[in-house]
Amino acid sequence: MEIGGVEKHYPMTVRFQGHDIITTWAFTTIYRSLIHFKSVPWENIVISGNVFDSKGEKMSKSKGNVVYPDEIIGKYGADATRLWASSSSIYEDINLKDQELVRGRRTVVKIYNAIKLVSSLPDVKIQGELKLPFNRWMKSSLNNTVKKVQEAYDNFDISRARLETDNLFWNSFCD
Repeated sequence: MEIGGVEKHYPMTVRFQGHDIITTWAFTTIYRSLIHFKSVPWENIVISGNVFDSKGEKMSKSKGNVVYPDEIIGKYGADATRLWASSSSIYEDINLKDQELVRGRRTVVKIYNAIKLVSSLPDVKIQGELKLPFNRWMKSSLNNTVKKVQEAYDNFDISRARLETDNLFWNSFCD
């Protein structure tokens, strides 16, 4: 498809971009793609916020207050780090707080323990309708959460998807 002399071809569907470097990287990438390939490089761009340190200052290599991901991953684990990163909304700045990383690690441990528990239960083949009201409620809650999470992902709202998943997991499934 061609729009105004520019082919609409997306090798990627989305690019995540910090708001402070849009003119440097996003615009340059779009411009170069148009020059070299006569196409737009992605369909959507999601603008993220900045990361602030424990003192509330924007992290920056020039300030020397950057905490590198491998340090965080080494201390809290990759999954806990991913959970922390998913806690900010689009455009929203995020603070690097130990308590959020600790909560992420607790969630990962809780997921692991839930998997161990469910795996230890005998396999049960469910045929027909669920008879117990709790099981019907849990299935309904799961289906509703899946719809909400899919809608959030479709809108690139990763933090809302995480919040919906956390709510189901912590407040329904584990309780």
